[in-house]
Amino acid sequence: MNRPTSAELAITWEVVINEATPGFQAKFTIANQSQDTFPGKNWAIYFNQIGGSPMADSSAQAIITQITGDYYQMRPTEHFNSIAPGESITFSVPYQGSLRKISFAPKGMYIVFENADASEQAPEMLSNITILPLPNEDQMSVNGNAIPLAQWYYEQNAATTTLPDGQFPKIIPTPVSVKTGNQTLIINNNWTIAYNNNLKNEADCLANIMESILGSKLKTTTNNASAAKETILLKINPQIAKAEGYTLTANTANGIIIEGKDAAGVFYGIQSLLSWLPPDAFKENQNNLTINEVQIEDAPRFGYRGLYLDSSRNFHSKTSVLKILDLLSFYKINKLNLLVGNDEGWRLEIPTLPERSRR
Repeated sequence: MNRPTSAELAITWEVVINEATPGFQAKFTIANQSQDTFPGKNWAIYFNQIGGSPMADSSAQAIITQITGDYYQMRPTEHFNSIAPGESITFSVPYQGSLRKISFAPKGMYIVFENADASEQAPEMLSNITILPLPNEDQMSVNGNAIPLAQWYYEQNAATTTLPDGQFPKIIPTPVSVKTGNQTLIINNNWTIAYNNNLKNEADCLANIMESILGSKLKTTTNNASAAKETILLKINPQIAKAEGYTLTANTANGIIIEGKDAAGVFYGIQSLLSWLPPDAFKENQNNLTINEVQIEDAPRFGYRGLYLDSSRNFHSKTSVLKILDLLSFYKINKLNLLVGNDEGWRLEIPTLPERSRR
C-alpha cells in the first residue's frame, strides 16, 4: 500500500485556550501533501514537550500518552479518518497546566509506520513542523501574568536606564564597609608586590593578573615586606575576627595593603582590588591605572557560598570550567559542586574505561 513519506506531511501546532485552570488547549493539524492517502491507523508520532501534560481523551481522533518524562506518543483512535491527498485533519488536545513559553511547544517529532503484522518500520523524521505564535490578546497572558515572549523582554529592557557612578557598588558582593578618600593612586609597571606569611601563591596570582592588564609582570619580593609607596603588600593579620575576612587600604602614603585573616582572606582582598580598578583596565593593556583612595573592611556573611555545575547532563569544556572558576573567585564564591557522573553521562576520565568519558 502506498502512503505519504514523512517529507510529504505537514504538522501545525497552535494554542487555542491558555488558562491555568482547568488547563490550556492546543490543536494539531496534519496535512497530506502527497498523492497518496494518509492511513487512519497503523502509525504513531513521537515527540518531546516540557510545557504541560497532554490529557487523554478516548473520544478524540488521536490520543497522546506519556512514555517517560517529557517523551510522548500520539496514536490515532477509531475516530481518526484517513486523509486524502491534498486534505488535512485538525483535532484538539487538552493539557494540564498553562503554557508559559512558546518554546514549550512539541519538538523533535518523528513518525513510525506499522506493517500489516504490527511490526514497526524505520522511524522517519518530520521536518515540516509549524508552531504558530500566540496571536490574540487573551492568549498573551495566563491568569493575568504576561507570557515572556521576545516582544515582552524587549519592552522590559527598553525601560531600563544606566545608573550613574556612585549609585551602585563597584565591588560585588558589597563589602561590610567602604570608605573612599579624595586622593588618587597611579599604578604602573614600577610597582612591586611584597608578601609574607607564605603568601607566594596569592602574590603570583596577582602578578599574573596585573601582567595581563599592564603588559608586563610586577616584581614580587619577600625582602623587608612592609608598606611603602608603589607597593602592594600582602600579609596575614590574625587580629581580623572572621575566617576569610580581609582589609584593603589604598592611599598615597602607604601604597596598597591587603591583610587577611588567612590566605583565603588575602585572596578575596585581591579580588576586591581588581573590582576597584577602572573597567577599561580589562579591555586592553594599560600604561597606568588610576584608582581612588579607599579603606575596605569585609568578611563573609555565609561560610558556604557555592555553585552547582552539572557537567554530566550539560557538558562543559575544560576551558569553560576554568572560566567559571575565575568568575567564582571574582565574586568570592568558595565552593564548587561539580557533578561529573550521572545517568546521562560520565565526565571523569578513567584511562582503563575510555568509553565512560566519550562525548
